Amino acid sequence: MMNNIPRGKATFGIGTEDPYLTDSSTIREKPQFDAALPEFDIGIYCVTNEQYLQFVTETGYPPPGQVTEGMGAPVWKNGKFPEEKANHPVVCVNWYDARIYCDWSGLRLPTELEWEKAARGVDGRIYPWGNRWEENKSRSYLNKGSGTTCEVDDYPGGISVFGAFNMSGNVWEWCEDWYEENVYHRYAKGELSLPKNGKFKIVRGGSWHGETPLPFRCSARLPVDPAYKSAWTGFRCVRNRK
Repeated sequence: MMNNIPRGKATFGIGTEDPYLTDSSTIREKPQFDAALPEFDIGIYCVTNEQYLQFVTETGYPPPGQVTEGMGAPVWKNGKFPEEKANHPVVCVNWYDARIYCDWSGLRLPTELEWEKAARGVDGRIYPWGNRWEENKSRSYLNKGSGTTCEVDDYPGGISVFGAFNMSGNVWEWCEDWYEENVYHRYAKGELSLPKNGKFKIVRGGSWHGETPLPFRCSARLPVDPAYKSAWTGFRCVRNRK
């Protein structure tokens, strides 16, 4: 299921009302700026284990049964996942895996500006639901109990204004872009072309593994090696509008 994100302006980057404005890690979220994006559609949910299984079955692609050392435990074993995890986001997929799935499905990964607009709407809010951190509106280490991920349609109180679930929490989400630390300075001038190369890709949104509000903010940008497979990273897809 996908929802439409209309063309037009939105606010990106960290604002002066954000309590993390002076945190050293937020330098890559500056400056705040407005920019207009073309219309697109975004997945209401992250890609699930059940959906990824269909891809694996039809293509023979390797199942996500391994993780990068120190990055959690695999969910899939011997090509299968626990039945109760069918509607959870697929994890232990690297950027390349996510990109190949998108190609197979006729979709693509979101750019980070598309992701940010879908998460926060057009008004520059800090979280998908508003400007105040509310622990009960997203999956985090603070409320996961003995579990990890949750179902992709859990935490309905935290959906974005465009109807997308879990854009804050549950899993970090791969974006198309190479990481460029100061790219928001260029974007603020209206130069919106994506970085052409780099060492890292961008993930957005925080995950069940986080325990402070910092990574759950819509403007938070995290650079990650595109080959890494972790138990707290998944993805959702987008579609161009003709």
